[in-house]
Amino acid sequence: MRSGAAASKSPCVALPRSFPATWATGDAPRASPALAAACVASSATQPDGVPAASQGPDKIEIASKFASGDRLTYATQVTDKFNEVNTGKITARYLPTTFDAIIAAIIAGTGPDVTMTDGSWFSDMADKGALREVTSYARRDKIDLNRWFAMPEIFTYKGKQYGMPFWQAHGLCAYNVSLFRRFQVPLPTDTWTWDSMLDAAKRLTKPGELWGLLMPFTFEFGWLNFLRAAGADYLNKERSKTTLTSPESIDALQYVQDLVLKHRVMAPPGDTSLGAGDLWLQGKIGMSLSSTGLIISTRSAKADFEWDLFVTPKHPKTGKRASTVDDLPFVVVNTTKAPDASWKAVSFIADKWAQDLMGHFGKVGVGSGSGLHAPSLKTSAADPDGWLATPPPSIKVTLEQMKVATSLSYHKNWKQWYAEITDQLLPAFRGELSIKQACEKAAQVGDSLLRGV
Repeated sequence: MRSGAAASKSPCVALPRSFPATWATGDAPRASPALAAACVASSATQPDGVPAASQGPDKIEIASKFASGDRLTYATQVTDKFNEVNTGKITARYLPTTFDAIIAAIIAGTGPDVTMTDGSWFSDMADKGALREVTSYARRDKIDLNRWFAMPEIFTYKGKQYGMPFWQAHGLCAYNVSLFRRFQVPLPTDTWTWDSMLDAAKRLTKPGELWGLLMPFTFEFGWLNFLRAAGADYLNKERSKTTLTSPESIDALQYVQDLVLKHRVMAPPGDTSLGAGDLWLQGKIGMSLSSTGLIISTRSAKADFEWDLFVTPKHPKTGKRASTVDDLPFVVVNTTKAPDASWKAVSFIADKWAQDLMGHFGKVGVGSGSGLHAPSLKTSAADPDGWLATPPPSIKVTLEQMKVATSLSYHKNWKQWYAEITDQLLPAFRGELSIKQACEKAAQVGDSLLRGV
């Protein structure tokens, strides 16, 4: 933490260094009662009133996990521009680091002032009073979150705002146009259902040569597409119960298992029959259910085949589409001694200059190709000279996907819960358990973790 004023001791400073390792497992609520008491006391003495403007110059640190390549270049340019705009008033220093190091620093009370956060630990930090509320700042500056593709649950907690949106890493569907044409398979349309995709996958699958379909064996960018389109989910609305044993959930996951074991259009977990490495980039995949990260990797690799995007197909029974989306918002840390400057930094990162730059990093010829996902600011995401100027031809599909994208339903201890229920389902896709058996095991383990047992 840096500021123009001398820093006073925070109740959060004297916490043992063993906490960060525990928090990294997603187990913060049960692991740190001392932190709860200390940081709540700290936040109680720092109400969210908007203080008088600092006489400056204020010095702040902005931390994120953008530590190399295009991402580091982007973060550095944003910091430099922020300093230019605030010459004589604020000086920000960018700190490339890791989430584990950020968590450790926050717990130790040593900064930074502003940090990128993640849904898997945001609510734990907010619950412990480790983050600075900025509700009054947002109200003062008349922030209208409708300007962004915002996921409030990752930067608001119990009705209080702690930061601003940053980017949108959401699910999408891509296809190898060259393979479709080679095998004379009709190209995807917005009328496609999951069954339409299955039919195309069958025609594109060539044993020992090509897989018609690829998707991650995870809920994000994979299984949740099917669950939520079917009207099911992996968690109830109260986020107190794992809901994988509902008939709708079992039916949706059975559909995915059939893609692997019955129709054999998708490789089972761990399969290496077509070799190692990224099979999509090698041109061995007909269609890929992935994320905006696929745009990043395909563009950077300059794949030697024609490719494009299509909207997530409709569920064959409900007629609904679904996708998931994630964000890495920037928030203010509670121990900052320059809250006004920190809020200005968070606001700047979320607004036009920085968001437009994010989109422009996707252009061909910028850096090594884009290492950044879609901007959260809607005007930046729709910029024809920025994000929408990037290949592939149907890049506008990314905007369509945002209309049906939903969050991962983060909660305390989410990281461990998510990992455990995912592990329980994997045997079903290797043919070792039925979907019903796997869902029952996952629900049992998930509910135990939700109860804190």
